[in-house]
Amino acid sequence: MEFALLLPVMLAFLLGIIEFGRAIWIRQTLQYAVESASRTAMVDSTMNSSAISSAVTANLLGLQGVAPVVVVVTSSTQVSITASYDFTFLVPNLLPFGPITLTAQSKLPR
Repeated sequence: MEFALLLPVMLAFLLGIIEFGRAIWIRQTLQYAVESASRTAMVDSTMNSSAISSAVTANLLGLQGVAPVVVVVTSSTQVSITASYDFTFLVPNLLPFGPITLTAQSKLPR
């Protein structure tokens, strides 16, 4: 009897842990891609905004199907890279949250 009562609660906790772990993994991979692209842009000062944006998407290791929105703002003294991704949960009705936006940002001198 207790097992039948506690099983749905335990499965909800387990799926919640998996979903938030997946969100943190995607967020950290997005941050790694932005930082790697910014280091590449710092070394190669001839890179334009589209090359930096493609470097961000090329550095998304292990994430197939994730296409973030990359915004690159360049000036004579600074490059700012911001990438955002709308994360949707695999089990949408389990958690009361809608899609959340994961962002990663990096600024570097030119």
